Amino acid sequence: ARPSSEHMEQTARRLDGKRRCTNRVCSSTNSAWEIREVSGKLALFCRGCARSLDQGKNCHFCKQIYRQRDSDGFDGFNWLECSECLQWTHVHCEMKAGFSAAHSLHAEFKANGEVMYLCPSCRGDADMDPLQETKSRNLQTLTLARLLQSRGLESLLPSLDSQSANLAVPGRRRQRTE
Repeated sequence: ARPSSEHMEQTARRLDGKRRCTNRVCSSTNSAWEIREVSGKLALFCRGCARSLDQGKNCHFCKQIYRQRDSDGFDGFNWLECSECLQWTHVHCEMKAGFSAAHSLHAEFKANGEVMYLCPSCRGDADMDPLQETKSRNLQTLTLARLLQSRGLESLLPSLDSQSANLAVPGRRRQRTE
């Protein structure tokens, strides 16, 4: 539910003296301020950051805002762009959430300027049960492994366990184990 206009006005008065955008990497001190709710709290943003937030241009996990013109590492952290929806996500946030291939994917992105990466929303992780989430991660790891192997860079990827290596992949028969 959206906060009441009275609550927004009270928050605006309280934050009025602050005069700095809530986005920690924004240095804007202009007078065009907008209030947005982030993680259940009201915050003051410059117009540009508010627009980016409204467009969903923020890390899926920590909500750090980015603008399309920002370069990888603009906030001191590495990012990955989703191949499907073109949204960006912090590598370290993906790693904290258990997606261990994020670091290798970023290395591939830095080396070649492109990589097949799906964000949590496009992988469907946001609404998945743990078993589905594990299968999704395994599928993405296998996709990464194939890409790295095709480019002779398999040393960048940690070794796959036998369970991951035998995961059924669409369009490919499951390998038998003895």
